[in-house]
Amino acid sequence: MAKVTKRATKPVRTIAVVDGSNVMSKAKRFNPKTGEYEITRDWSIDLRKLYEYLTKSKGAKEVIFFGPYYPNNPGSQKLMAKIRAIGYHKRTITAVPHYKYEYDKNGKLNKILTSKGNVDAMIPVDLCLRVNEYDELLFLSGDGDFLYLLKKLQERKKIVRVYAFADVTSKSIKEHFKGDFVDLTALKNSLSYTKKPAD
Repeated sequence: MAKVTKRATKPVRTIAVVDGSNVMSKAKRFNPKTGEYEITRDWSIDLRKLYEYLTKSKGAKEVIFFGPYYPNNPGSQKLMAKIRAIGYHKRTITAVPHYKYEYDKNGKLNKILTSKGNVDAMIPVDLCLRVNEYDELLFLSGDGDFLYLLKKLQERKKIVRVYAFADVTSKSIKEHFKGDFVDLTALKNSLSYTKKPAD
């Protein structure tokens, strides 16, 4: 009887991409009664817990954090230092002055000066340039603008799994990924930030 030899299976190379603006921001919804935006999520993701979840539980060999950097903001500087210390590969773009328009509760349109650092163009370029370096992508963003990119990666035989907050995720993303979509709300107990008690 001929001996059957087992073909060696190639290890799956997994990377994770975190769209910081999409995952870290609090969910906001406009309340027409008050004319204000209200926060609808009562918890925040702990970046260290998220990193450990993606690397230890999901096998990501690299976790890349994409986000805007505000050079004159001490909080932004602290966040970038923390991300680097935890082990994330940091990909940032410096925010630039930006005007936005919002109606106040009296119906008046106001021009507001703010800052904006748009990383949406960086993510597809980086993932395409490195397309031969990974087999599985853990994609943390519910932004529907990325659906075309993710479909193209699937056409290249990449395994794609999406993690995001379902209530602020594009319907097209949820419908396309179905069983490969994970609502981050379901991971609240594992990923939520716990405030340390004061001494």
